[in-house]
Amino acid sequence: MDRYKQSAEYQHPVMQKVISTLKENFDKVTKDMSVLLANNLASFVREEEQELLFIASSLDDRVEPEDEPEDEQSDSDDLAIARTTESSAPAHTSERAKMESRLADMEAHFLVIRNQQKRQSELIEEGIQTIREMAKSLKTEKEQTELSREEAEVEIASYELVTHGVNSNDVAVEDEVD
Repeated sequence: MDRYKQSAEYQHPVMQKVISTLKENFDKVTKDMSVLLANNLASFVREEEQELLFIASSLDDRVEPEDEPEDEQSDSDDLAIARTTESSAPAHTSERAKMESRLADMEAHFLVIRNQQKRQSELIEEGIQTIREMAKSLKTEKEQTELSREEAEVEIASYELVTHGVNSNDVAVEDEVD
């Protein structure tokens, strides 16, 4: 399971930096998200409850029993209900503004997270590109070493041919030296 940790690519400093950056940013993002969710969950539940109560009260106000005779008392009740509805409307508007503000904040937060993830992705791509370049340079270096070795062997072989073909006791060598 940990064999990948022993590979040369994993041990490379650039890859180690990428991995540590990813771990740090992931920890930050998960911490931010958990705090954000914990803080907003209760307020969202409360806001939903308040909205439901508001809707229920406005529906109750609109429903009139058909069996009751309308008189002056019901007119005064309607006036009181209208005043209550008017006074709760600005509160609902402020709640809506708060919710819109929270949604805008959450959107901004998620945009920041997306930008961080894009940057992490770019860093990973840079790390991968660096690793590929290193592998390519190692391959090129290995090929050059093999070519140099072959050239050296050919040169050594040519010297061996010369030394085997010429003996100091040979008459031809003495003639050339004279």
